[in-house]
Amino acid sequence: MRKPIIALVAVAAAAVIALMPLLSRTVVDAKERHRVGHSARPLLPGYRYIRSRHPDRTSVYDERDHLVATLTEGARTVVFRPKSRTFTDPQAAAPVRTGAWVRFAPTAWRFGQQNTAAFRAWFAREVTDISPDLLADAMRYVTGGPADAGFGPYAEDEEHRVRGADWNDYLGVAWGGLQPDPRLHRDVDCSGFVRLVYGHDMGIKLYADTGSHADGLGRFSRSMAAGAPGVVIADSRPEQLTDLDELEPGDLVFFALHSRTRISHMGFYLGRDEEGHPRYVSSRMRANGPTFGDAGGAAVLNGDGYYARHLRVVRRL
Repeated sequence: MRKPIIALVAVAAAAVIALMPLLSRTVVDAKERHRVGHSARPLLPGYRYIRSRHPDRTSVYDERDHLVATLTEGARTVVFRPKSRTFTDPQAAAPVRTGAWVRFAPTAWRFGQQNTAAFRAWFAREVTDISPDLLADAMRYVTGGPADAGFGPYAEDEEHRVRGADWNDYLGVAWGGLQPDPRLHRDVDCSGFVRLVYGHDMGIKLYADTGSHADGLGRFSRSMAAGAPGVVIADSRPEQLTDLDELEPGDLVFFALHSRTRISHMGFYLGRDEEGHPRYVSSRMRANGPTFGDAGGAAVLNGDGYYARHLRVVRRL
């Protein structure tokens, strides 16, 4: 009888030893869950934070090794990937299907924040959130959207549209000592559209002047290309920017339409369409408002089309 009992005790001891790491991890996870204020929720999964260079960024993977988020050093925009969706534009040759959801973190990312209670609480809320994000907000203003915006009315020559519609002209409100132009109600130019989405809707600080600012968005595309929150991802001036591998949805894209270096147009990257082309959304004169379509030139960033040839700078806020 003694040998079977000894064998049984040995098996039990081995089982306890094998379970010790799991029990220990459960206790640690429970303590962490309580510390960040989610004691009533299931245990948070064990995320892995992998650092990469050019640009400096952190890719976050879940327990199944699925990429769930991308955070960029010095930038507040975070790309989550909770679910795929499709954006359409009546002027676009193909819709854009993307799993990216772009949101703003409370502060610019610095590696190591994943160890803080504040970041963990915020990340746990956002990582599976499928409520409207920056991209969905921008789509409200395209043709046929619930907040459909124009670019501006025709000028006296009846060939060109009136330029200069800012976000407050669209809304018809006074701001920064400026009165809205009643002719431009419900209209935004290219930089006004970005300021409407990123500034008024998403909360990035806005300036009324034409200068560049490290903590907010100036009035014009050239102002934002020269200085804005976040980081520059690429600057190919005076040549066409052709390396698009590091683009992330939500990135600001800048174009030199009338010279090799002077920035005169902007929008932001939306994602790849169903034909594989990287598309951007902007407010354009020929299309009369925000679009990622092809009226007056295809809104794609690769190849030798009009906008692709003039792409110069990418900035991530």
